[in-house]
Amino acid sequence: MLGFRRSTCSDGFAHGQSILECFTTLDDGDQIGWQLQGDQFRISGVFHSRKVRGPGATAERAAYAEQVHASWFQPDPALLGGRQLRPADSFNHFNPAFIYRYVRCVNLTVGELRELAIAVTSTAELHAREQARQDSELGGAEDELADGWWSAFEDDLTARLGMAGHDDLVGVNAGPYYAQVMGVDGEFLHCELVANEFLSAESHLDSSQEQAMQDRGWSSAGPNWSQDVPRADARSVAAEVLSALREVYRVDVKHLQPHGPTA
Repeated sequence: MLGFRRSTCSDGFAHGQSILECFTTLDDGDQIGWQLQGDQFRISGVFHSRKVRGPGATAERAAYAEQVHASWFQPDPALLGGRQLRPADSFNHFNPAFIYRYVRCVNLTVGELRELAIAVTSTAELHAREQARQDSELGGAEDELADGWWSAFEDDLTARLGMAGHDDLVGVNAGPYYAQVMGVDGEFLHCELVANEFLSAESHLDSSQEQAMQDRGWSSAGPNWSQDVPRADARSVAAEVLSALREVYRVDVKHLQPHGPTA
């Protein structure tokens, strides 16, 4: 669209009305943009993160929109021709991931729509570039801090495994996900990571994540993903469990909650 690199326009039909829309893709895969249906011109976002997806996550989705994309959802009134965004202090939603505010646009001419669409899409592209710049500046420092926290949790989990008896359960909870390690006998530890059978639909692993678990040597023969590992390899067990949570389950380190025996 007019040289906009990140934006894609499309049309469709839903609920007896035509739809015209244009969405700009952000570096994290989320999208912001506009959608025209009936007399509603919607300032919208489509947030694909599991943390803010689904009918049970509308509050989290709204908080994320306010915290991360406030300038997008509260633009300069001049951008929308002085029209008032509705609702002013909340959001509307289409589950599982769509969030929006809207202005009424009655009897728009083709020329007026073109002008509005170009202005709003330009703003979306600027927002995307600014977000990418901020993420680039913060990313290095945040990654280094996160690495330190993951390393500390690995030390903690290794210590808990070293103190665990045959009847002890050592584990890590992280939002909807969990890992647990149990003593099989004096020589082996039985490790499990939660599988889709015990997860709500919005938290399911997709096919690429399940393939990644298989590639890492986890078995899908039981209700959960599992491995049996020599007890002497407690450090390796801790490292693999946490690495799978981080790289496959895409868990944020802030959500880790270890449990099990401590000194």
